[in-house]
Amino acid sequence: MTNKIILANGKFVKQNLESEYFSKLDFDIEGKTLIEYAISTILDGQSSNILAIPEDYELANLKRYSEFIKICKLSPHLLGALATLAMLVDDISSDTDILILPVDSMTSLDHEVFLKHFKAKDCDAGLVTFTSENPNFSYVRSLAGEVIEIAEKRVISSEATTGILYLRNLDLLLELINWSFVNAATTNGLYYVAPALNYLISSGKRISTFHIESERYYRFSTLAEATDSKRRLSLEN
Repeated sequence: MTNKIILANGKFVKQNLESEYFSKLDFDIEGKTLIEYAISTILDGQSSNILAIPEDYELANLKRYSEFIKICKLSPHLLGALATLAMLVDDISSDTDILILPVDSMTSLDHEVFLKHFKAKDCDAGLVTFTSENPNFSYVRSLAGEVIEIAEKRVISSEATTGILYLRNLDLLLELINWSFVNAATTNGLYYVAPALNYLISSGKRISTFHIESERYYRFSTLAEATDSKRRLSLEN
């Protein structure tokens, strides 16, 4: 039973250059909020589910899901994904694999497709990737099907990461967190995953990728991205 973790504890994002804001979590997709839509993608009855949300988010909006998912209210100001994950480790099962899903990064593929791929590869970690040249993403360089380098917000290839991360077990996540904190491995003051994954590579761990078509990747980080993704999702459905 895979641990599936939705990271949704960041509440607001910039809408435009005038620094107006929109509520990312409440963005409407087919009659559901973004956070409800993300939850619907993991309720397969075959996973242990965790949701990290802002501490001031109205829980009544998610009451119907409380039977199926552990809801953890966290500060929206935690310093990056690894800082958020560090707050969740006590709720993660130690005897199975982990799939980490940013709420604003989705694919139309069933999660089981790339979970089966990573398990078949017998890798320690796995990244879902797509083709891009946008410097706002992280990128991987691969050799013979395995990742040899990951760069945060730096284009080193045409293979960008979606932010969706597979880990073999909790021990690997703890190793990432501990190394990152001990070495103060931050980018722009945030504990991103990429530098810690490079540490895993240097320590002999194997990281694989699962490449998806760009048309099957949906971003909701900005209002423009969310609007475009909503349009494409409506055409697909």
